[in-house]
Amino acid sequence: STILHGARTVAIDAWRRPSAGPDQFGGGALEADGTPRDTWEALRQTAKDLERMADCLPGYAPQCDVLILDDPASAMLARFNLFFQFDRPSHVAQLYGILRRFGCAIRVVEQLPDSLPGYRLIVVPAKLVDDPAVSARLADYVRVGGCLLTTMLTGVTDRHGATGPEWPMSLTETLGIRIRQWKFPKPGETIKIRLAGRRDDRTDRETPRPETGVWFEQVFPLTGRTLWEYAGYPLDGYPALTHNKLGTGDAFHAAARGTPALWEAVLTRHVLPSAGLPAAILPEGVELIRFTSKGGPGTAVINHRGKRVDLTLEGRWRDVVSGNKVKELRHLRPYDMVVLLDM
Repeated sequence: STILHGARTVAIDAWRRPSAGPDQFGGGALEADGTPRDTWEALRQTAKDLERMADCLPGYAPQCDVLILDDPASAMLARFNLFFQFDRPSHVAQLYGILRRFGCAIRVVEQLPDSLPGYRLIVVPAKLVDDPAVSARLADYVRVGGCLLTTMLTGVTDRHGATGPEWPMSLTETLGIRIRQWKFPKPGETIKIRLAGRRDDRTDRETPRPETGVWFEQVFPLTGRTLWEYAGYPLDGYPALTHNKLGTGDAFHAAARGTPALWEAVLTRHVLPSAGLPAAILPEGVELIRFTSKGGPGTAVINHRGKRVDLTLEGRWRDVVSGNKVKELRHLRPYDMVVLLDM
């Protein structure tokens, strides 16, 4: 896993277990008399795994799919300005955890990196402080085919902490919406959502109808269209999730902080397909790493658990070890690793 994440060297401290001194009975691959320990077997297995990966190691580089912009100015404002009453760190952590369940490789940054086109999805959670320079770069990213997801309270204040009559200020064109006020929920209050236009209160079986909470924004679409809407007082019919097409890219805005079920539905149905990312939740303990190499792009799937896991992954691959063509991956043995090159 360490190598697949981009490490070039794995160092083992103490080849033999020290028999004296402050490190006596410490780590080591071998006992002091040369008897192999459990670490020795792990090293042997690692060597075998690397040998199996020989075809894809030259030029190997792990691929980061998702960028999360965790703006420090917004974090500071949400922490010390009691007016917002908002646990922003848990909101960012919730999005990170759910995206990891989809097998996304994620990079969390406080400032945008120099190059953005390599990321399939950029998530901007509750960026309270508006920054026109950042907004311009995000707009350029979307115009050339990028996918952007913002969440409630993005762009609600300027850099001095002052709120305006409308927001998201400099992201208005990119998101295609205007927000003129927000609603504070009562303690324990939630509001249901439905797919846009489903005023007969029906829902299809593929999409759960989870509850939102904490923040309810009143959104007015401009060029954006409503995907999901609130279903009930006080915002019945107003957008809860919008989508705007800008250039060749897509920009989504979620107007409320939601439950895990809500985010899973939003990501599965709308955001991940638009970003060209798999929209299937991985079993617990399974890690998926996408990479590029001289042999071409590929995917590594690792089972970190000591028991067999069932999963469903479909594609067109070549198994690096066997050389066989693979169209689907249905299960992994305990502590198994499969390296697949795209065809």
